[in-house]
Amino acid sequence: MSGCLNVLIGAGYFNPVTHTYTSGSGSDTIPIGASQVRIRVGAGGGSGGHNGTNGGAQGGGGGSGGYCESTYAVSGQAGGTIAYAVGAGGLGAGTGSAGNTGGTSTASSGTFTITSMSATGGTGGGAGTSSANGAPGAGGGATGGTVANDAGNAGSGTTGGASVVLSGAGSTGEFYQGTGVAGGNGTVQFEYT
Repeated sequence: MSGCLNVLIGAGYFNPVTHTYTSGSGSDTIPIGASQVRIRVGAGGGSGGHNGTNGGAQGGGGGSGGYCESTYAVSGQAGGTIAYAVGAGGLGAGTGSAGNTGGTSTASSGTFTITSMSATGGTGGGAGTSSANGAPGAGGGATGGTVANDAGNAGSGTTGGASVVLSGAGSTGEFYQGTGVAGGNGTVQFEYT
């Protein structure tokens, strides 16, 4: 048994680890023994619109955030850092107001150099009127990914846009008596193997 353990350690065995952030900003540290990192960046979703007319139509659904993904070799880079910021979901709309845009999520160079990655938030849905639903919000965009740069999903009528991988979903539009609901928060994730 000890011979098997020595072979695994001698061969540079590394137990994969994932660091997931759903709010705030900071830096992630490359662990000892990692050979590759997969960075996944999803933005916040937009909030649905609200209707200010009693008995009127519904606000439009918010769009979901964009998503980007990259992989980098990190052998010999233990202790290096990668900066990140997570975009929050758009705040719930006030009475008779359009929804709010979700926050942008990013990953960028710390002491370890990467191509800057940015996923923008989905836009808020339009306000409803006495006779018409609000327009749905658009999905967010993404840049800087070496593997993927995917746009978020637009709202569909009064329904919020579905999440793209780790991005925040858009929230559903509200009627007059409803309370505005925030879009889903974004996520930044580092998968080390």
